[in-house]
This record gives sequence, C-alpha cells and structure tokens, in this order.
Amino acid sequence: MSLIVSEVYDALVEAGTSVEKARAAAAVVPVAERLVTKEELTDQTGMLKEDLGQVKSELKQDISGVKSDLRHDIGDVRSELKQDISGVRSDLRHDIGDVRSELKQDIVDVRQDIARLDKRIAVLNLAVFSFGPAIIALLAKLAFFP
Repeated sequence: MSLIVSEVYDALVEAGTSVEKARAAAAVVPVAERLVTKEELTDQTGMLKEDLGQVKSELKQDISGVKSDLRHDIGDVRSELKQDISGVRSDLRHDIGDVRSELKQDIVDVRQDIARLDKRIAVLNLAVFSFGPAIIALLAKLAFFP
C-alpha cells in the first residue's frame, strides 16, 4: 500500500466518504515532508547554476587543451610527411638517373649493333654486286656452253 496522508484520510472518513474512496484520495495527496519549499528550490537552482558554470569552464579548458594537442600532433604529422616526401623525391631522382644511364648505354649498344650490321650489309653488297655477275656468267657458260 502506498503512503497516505492520515489527516486527509481521517477528514474524508469523518465527512462521510467511504473508506475505499478516502484511502484512494489520501494516497494521491503528497506527504508534506516530501515537498520542497520555494527557498529550497531557489537554493538548489543556484547550486545547479554554479555547478553548470564550473562544468562549462572545465569543458572550455579541456577543449582548449585538445585543440592545442591536435595542433601539435598535426604539426608533427606535417613534418613527418614532408620528410617522407623529400625521401621519396630523392629516391625517384636517383632511380630516374639510373634509368637514364641504362637507356644511354642501351642506345650506344644499339648504335654499335647497327654499325656492325651496316658493315655486314656492305660486305654482302660487295659480294653480290662484284662477284654476282661473274658467278652468273660462269653458271650461264656451264649451262649453255659445255
């Protein structure tokens, strides 16, 4: 059974209300000891405002600290990225230099191969155009003049 205000219950019973109705009505009336006065409510409101102000101040300080930490961390990351990018650039320059050297050597090798082929072609041209007619003449003589 819920707590009822006995004075209200007694008054309702004396006024002629049934016991059940008096009990139900008295049960919904709040107990005076449980009620807060206006002064207590004002005091509690003031304390809550003070607490809220302190929390707000602490949050501002915390946020300021977090911002500072983030700026510092971002600066560190930025510095590390610059160093990494610088290293990558250096590596790429070195690799590009190596590739250029290899390509230059390959070009020299190809030019030497072309020069050798040109010499062979010249020898073949000499053989074909110098000795070719003589060989054809010999073959014709052997074929037609036995």
